[in-house]
Amino acid sequence: MDLRTRKIYQALIAACQQLLTEKPFEKITVAELCTRAQTRRATFYKHFADKYDFLAFMITTIRAAIINENIPQNASPVTYYHALIDSGLAFVESHRALLLALDSSPAATGVIMNLSEQPGKPGDKQVRAILPPGMQDELAVQFLTGALNQCIRWWLHHPQMSKAAMQQRLYRLCDQFLTGTR
Repeated sequence: MDLRTRKIYQALIAACQQLLTEKPFEKITVAELCTRAQTRRATFYKHFADKYDFLAFMITTIRAAIINENIPQNASPVTYYHALIDSGLAFVESHRALLLALDSSPAATGVIMNLSEQPGKPGDKQVRAILPPGMQDELAVQFLTGALNQCIRWWLHHPQMSKAAMQQRLYRLCDQFLTGTR
C-alpha cells in the first residue's frame, strides 16, 4: 500500500474514532467522516462501499495492529495469551469511550460480530500454531479468542474491577485451559 493511501486510511480512522465519541455510528454520515478526515467523498468510495465496509476495515486494521505490535510470534501458548490479555486490557483502558460508543451501536455491533465469526481474521493463524496438539482446529481458536473477547467486553462495562485483578483472573483461566493445571 502506498504512503498516500496509508495516510488516507489513518485520517479516516482517526476521524471515525473522534466522531464515535460524539455520536452513535448510525448518525455518522460518510460526508461528515470525509470532512473530518479532510478527504474527498469520491476518494472514500474508491476504497469502501459504504460506512459499514469502512467500519469493518477500521476494526480489522486496529485488531491487526494490536496483534502485530504487541504479541510475540513464537511464544508458548501461555505467553501468547498473556500478551493478548495485556494488549486487550490496555486497549480498553485507553479507548473506553470509543469502545462503549461502538458497543452501544446495533449496526457497529453487527459488523464486529460478523468480523469475529470470519475464519482467518488477524491472529487466527498465530493462535492455531501455538495451541497444544489436538487443539489446533477452528473450534479451539474460536473458543479461546471468543472467550477472551467476551471477557474483555465484560470488563468494558464493569470498570469497578481493577485492570490488575482482571488481568490475574484471565491469566489464571487461560493457564488452566492451556495447561490443564488448577
